Amino acid sequence: MSALASINLKWFVDTQFGCLHHSLASTHLPRLWLQSDNTVKEIRNGNAGRFAAALTQGNVFTCVSHNHLIVGHTHEDCDALFSVVASCLGAAPTLETPADVIRCISKKLQRLVEDKSMEFRCEMIETVRDWVELLPDNITLRNAYRDRKPKMGEEKKKVPQSFCFVTREGMPSQGDEVTKDERLPRVLRRSDYEDRRLDVFALIKQTMAKTALSQNALLILPQALLPQTEAFLNSVSLAAS
Repeated sequence: MSALASINLKWFVDTQFGCLHHSLASTHLPRLWLQSDNTVKEIRNGNAGRFAAALTQGNVFTCVSHNHLIVGHTHEDCDALFSVVASCLGAAPTLETPADVIRCISKKLQRLVEDKSMEFRCEMIETVRDWVELLPDNITLRNAYRDRKPKMGEEKKKVPQSFCFVTREGMPSQGDEVTKDERLPRVLRRSDYEDRRLDVFALIKQTMAKTALSQNALLILPQALLPQTEAFLNSVSLAAS
């Protein structure tokens, strides 16, 4: 899934989420895996994290993983495909309508993708919602994406690049064996497990290859805010069936 966007960052976010939403409408898998390049800032992680947390708490997916490739990574298959797209569009004699662009890309890429036993679709999205405004604004991702200052004698910590959003009940042993940070305003705190099982945590690793978390699991979306999450998912027709 990719999108061409202008330098307007808000429009960029809305366009990317529009493409993602369009793809999710026909997806019936238990887990969502999002793969991004290594430029954490340009991915607009705060918005991506809010979307991922809502999808997880609303049971659209059992968990959502969002990973970034490390700086200096070798090119992925998708990078090669971007080059093919640029070449075929540059070589086209005329491109007068969006339909011309779709035909041009499909003619060049369909066989390449299907030869790798993958499904290929090139579709046009005519309207894009104001996703930044629609996303739940009650999700806090403080300390999830930034480079923490090292303590005296520690090496400088690097920005983490691998994130998994999962509910309390979706963690091993329901999270009992995971060290967690669960700071919440008193009004949102609950004592019974049934009122906390849909709390959403961000599990953060330094890179995808690491086997241990780089910090404590962060509670970012308590179950007490489930009504707001459901309202968001219903507004964009992504509520779990």
